[in-house]
Amino acid sequence: MRRPAPLLALLLALAGPAAAAPPAAPLAAPLAAPLAAPLLAAPTCPAIPADLVPDQALPHLAAALRPGGNLSILAIGSASTAAAQGYLVALRAALAAARPDLTLRLTIRAARGVDAADGLRRLTAALAGGRYDLVLWQTGTVDAVRGAHPDDLADTLEAGAEAVARHGASLVLIDPQFSRFLRANLDLEPYETVLRAVALQPDAALFPRAELMRGWADQDEIDPERAADRQAGRAAAARAQACVGAALAHFLLAAGPAEPAAAK
Repeated sequence: MRRPAPLLALLLALAGPAAAAPPAAPLAAPLAAPLAAPLLAAPTCPAIPADLVPDQALPHLAAALRPGGNLSILAIGSASTAAAQGYLVALRAALAAARPDLTLRLTIRAARGVDAADGLRRLTAALAGGRYDLVLWQTGTVDAVRGAHPDDLADTLEAGAEAVARHGASLVLIDPQFSRFLRANLDLEPYETVLRAVALQPDAALFPRAELMRGWADQDEIDPERAADRQAGRAAAARAQACVGAALAHFLLAAGPAEPAAAK
């Protein structure tokens, strides 16, 4: 079902971080280590839930996380993944701080308005031209906003998951951000159900971004939509992105060795 153009534009705008940069180029240049200095001032973040870990083993990621390893990440997604100060900035900084022994490479193929089908095209092109240990695929929101059928989303994500498996990489899906406005205007549950189902495949997991952000909002810890004014809302949105990145780093590192060797 096609949605009215003004509502569609508003929903798509709200699908990304409030402080997002202009849309990234369709094929952003790879960002590589070394990462000696953090790219973003670390905010004060809510405590990370103890159960924020992958539901099953991610063997290719685990192998890359061995002491002194090389971790090459491909990130596919839309606005929040493409944002200049989005969660990936904090992810890189957190991984570098926690595991300075790793050589990290992050390649981003994201732009505002990228749906699952476009993401699959970017994914297959990137896999054909590079070697990756982990694929992060942030998806679902744009498809929901555009009224795509959940079965179509399932077919697309399953094709992507199969391509990642053939490539020999782990897959972590990232679900839509929590937003009261989006949830008041969209039924996201069918799309989230698809993501949960695809994440059951071997060497795959779902990073529950929506649940994490909903918890922050419910506890009045980070809640951009209820900020006192626009400036406070932007600051809260930026903090939310940074804390999502830090939590994602925790989630990924939980797939690796329990006690990595200390850097010398």
